[in-house]
Amino acid sequence: MVLNKAGEMIKKWHGELTNKFLYIEFPNMVIMPNHIHFILTITDNPSVGIDKIIQWFKTMTTNEYIQGVKSKKFPPFDKRIWQRNYHEHIIRNEQSFLEIQEYIINNPKKWKEDILFKILNKTNL
Repeated sequence: MVLNKAGEMIKKWHGELTNKFLYIEFPNMVIMPNHIHFILTITDNPSVGIDKIIQWFKTMTTNEYIQGVKSKKFPPFDKRIWQRNYHEHIIRNEQSFLEIQEYIINNPKKWKEDILFKILNKTNL
């Protein structure tokens, strides 16, 4: 997956998460044109929950995107950049971890099947 300027900005802020929250790691991550997947590993007792981690990430990326729209670096957006919530799944065993890791790794290969890809490329739905 080749990232555009917005994707590069998302990647930058994703990288900053481990600086802001020292007790987390990301063994896997992929940025797609319309979503992001990552595994978040908590390495210690966090003082802040997952909801606050995701909230910080969404706030930082949204603020930078808005600045990018104002400077004509990014195209305008309608209403919001991120969906209101997020999907989380607790990985309870190695088999589950391996399956989710494989899904993340293979997700870019499925991009051409995504409805947004078809809309952006004006192919038949």
